[in-house]
Amino acid sequence: MIGSRTILASVLLLATAGGCGTSPAPPDDVVSALAEHGDEIATALESFCPVETDADGHIVAVDLTNRQLSSRGLQRIAQLSKLRRLYLSSPTLDEQGLESLNNCPALETLWITNANLDAHAWQTLGSLKQLKRLKLSSSPLAANSLDQLARLSQLEFLDLASTGLADAELAPLSQLSHLQTLVLDQGRLGDKAVGALAAITSLRRVSLNAMAIGDV
Repeated sequence: MIGSRTILASVLLLATAGGCGTSPAPPDDVVSALAEHGDEIATALESFCPVETDADGHIVAVDLTNRQLSSRGLQRIAQLSKLRRLYLSSPTLDEQGLESLNNCPALETLWITNANLDAHAWQTLGSLKQLKRLKLSSSPLAANSLDQLARLSQLEFLDLASTGLADAELAPLSQLSHLQTLVLDQGRLGDKAVGALAAITSLRRVSLNAMAIGDV
């Protein structure tokens, strides 16, 4: 009997500590703010980050730069049906969180910096067909990342600075018939990139700062 009680007590202790082998939830400033403000998303966001609203009081822009964010927080952000601009910099973004942004039909501008996106997350990112402006600086590319981005048929602005982009990976971008501005600063492109860039016939501006490349 004593042995059984000891085992039961140990199991309860593990459950209290977070369960047997269960990883703790990643830190999330949005989730924390919601807990402090009665689950009111507008009040919670305004308490710790810049927010812009329209004439009717709907949130249209949220700046979560340098804030901790997980898929749980991003799913709550995605409930803002009028959201047009979202700025993020979090290494913990994943497929589940990005998928929720499909619920934001008005979202046209998405800034993601310093993110560690896996292949599934890149695929999900390519499904956000409403995007017109996308920044992914300092977010390392995965295999076929640009094939996924080439699905964003409305894209007009794309920033891939410091993503490790190489010459051979540029070709899919020629499918972006509305792309006007392309930022490729601090990449690994060489002279062979000239032909690939020329194939993007809609381009009006290309930024190649800190790049070893000939005349473009």
